[in-house]
Order: sequence, then structure tokens, then C-alpha cells
Amino acid sequence: MPQAQPFHLPSAPPQFRPAAPTSAGLATGNIPAPAAPKFRAQAPDPVPQPPSRIILPTPESLGIGVRGTAAANLPAAGHVATPLDWNQTHQRLKDLGAVGFHLDRVGAQVRVTFWLPTAEPGRTQLVESTAVSESEAVSAALHQAHSFRLASR
Repeated sequence: MPQAQPFHLPSAPPQFRPAAPTSAGLATGNIPAPAAPKFRAQAPDPVPQPPSRIILPTPESLGIGVRGTAAANLPAAGHVATPLDWNQTHQRLKDLGAVGFHLDRVGAQVRVTFWLPTAEPGRTQLVESTAVSESEAVSAALHQAHSFRLASR
């Protein structure tokens, strides 16, 4: 019976050593001198100075009232706003086919905007109203919308 050969690990491959660079200058012994530095006739950029302190004017000095004060949110003197039934308002807007209802507070006034579809597909009519209270602005805008509907028939 033949004898089993002992298992031998192969030796590690020789490490790769790149050859030393041989350029025409090194081969002939003529090594070129380093290039002279280039200078440009331009002054260096100035060192930025820290910005001076900015002082913003107060809103009152610009003639702007302070937001959030109780007096700015009150309706005009002697004006009594009637309560608004939002369920009825939403139903009327739905019946008109209104899209994009938006309510903004602008100073002491309220602006209501929404769009109504027109007979031309893809086009809408803007309806906008501004008043001192939500109920007045919504009522005026709905009145305009009904007038627009009647005129477009």
C-alpha cells in the first residue's frame, strides 16, 4: 500500500517590488531644475472685517402695530358681529361647488377667498371679500358668488 504523502502548504508568492523609475533625465544623469515659481501682479485679497452690528427698527417706528394685542383683534368701535353658522356656510359653499376656501386675518379685518368653477372646464372664478368680522366677510363673499352664478346662467 502506498504511503500517504504529507500535506505541504505552498510557499507564499514573492512580494512585488516595483522597479525604480527610469526617466530620460535619470538615465542620462541630467536632472532638470525645478520650475521657477510664478508670480501674478495682483494684490492679495483683503482680510474681511467682521460685519458691524445691525440694529433693526422696532415695528412701532415703522408704523406697524404690535400683533397679538387684544385691541388689534377687536372689531371697529360700535360694531357688533353676528355669530356665523359654519355648518350652513359649508353647505352653501358645497352647493355652489366652491373650491379652495381660505380665511385670512389682515390687521383688524377678515378676508375670505374661494373659487367657483365656471362653464369653461378647468377655469375658476375668484370670489373675495374683506370686512371687519368673519360673518360679514363670508356673507358678502357668498352674495358675490350667488350674483356670479346668476350672471353666468
